[in-house]
Amino acid sequence: MYQSATLAVSLSVAAHGQVNDLDCPPRLMPMTSVTVPDTDKLITVSEIQTDTRTIIASYDTFMRDTIGAFPMDGEIEWTNNSEQKRRLRYRQSILLGEGIMPIIPPGFEEVCWEPSTRRLITVYEQVLDPGQSLTTQIFWEIMTRSEGLLADVNSDMWVDMQDQMLVVGAFGTDNPLYDLDQSGLVDGADLEILLNQWSESSDDSLDEANAGPDPDPVDPPVEVVNGSFNEADHIFKLTFNEQPSDANRGGHWIVPKAGWRLI
Repeated sequence: MYQSATLAVSLSVAAHGQVNDLDCPPRLMPMTSVTVPDTDKLITVSEIQTDTRTIIASYDTFMRDTIGAFPMDGEIEWTNNSEQKRRLRYRQSILLGEGIMPIIPPGFEEVCWEPSTRRLITVYEQVLDPGQSLTTQIFWEIMTRSEGLLADVNSDMWVDMQDQMLVVGAFGTDNPLYDLDQSGLVDGADLEILLNQWSESSDDSLDEANAGPDPDPVDPPVEVVNGSFNEADHIFKLTFNEQPSDANRGGHWIVPKAGWRLI
């Protein structure tokens, strides 16, 4: 779990977050930290100075309620104040807002999610010679989602056909971005989660020149290839004749039940 701060870690994540408590690194010696807002970012400075070490970490993150890309970018200034070679460690702890969860891929050990404190934990370490000072760059990037909208895989705050096309496109794979239940496989159970979180929408505005209801409302045309839900064990294809947009999010896909497979 310890990350060498001699290298900057860069990652564009396309994976599902960990929702269970993990054995994150324990707390180290307390440091003084100050976090202040700056436009759309938070700036944090943490520091400690003792007879043996001086550590000053400064970094930027997005706001704690951010949905989508969530990068951390900064640097650490290390100083060994002693006359012996030492291994210095810094434990970074970043708070996420209520209802926000991280998307952390399996095997990405630089960041640990601690649900009990709602914090992203990272530990950096550096070995310094007596009296040595060093500045290292730190960087990582994860994705975040709303806990109530796990199926919002494109992070636009809607669960709709655009998300469904992405999940269906990954059907049968182990892509963790679309494996919503973390079963190791994108399958019908993940599609059920998506349907249960489907975003409703409506528009009650009326044109002043013709302030009346639509005389002939219609839904987007949908072609359902397999309609025998009780007997079928798979679905062959899904076709829409109208592309969704911000102005038109209507229409529902008919998708496999849990356990069905897309071929």
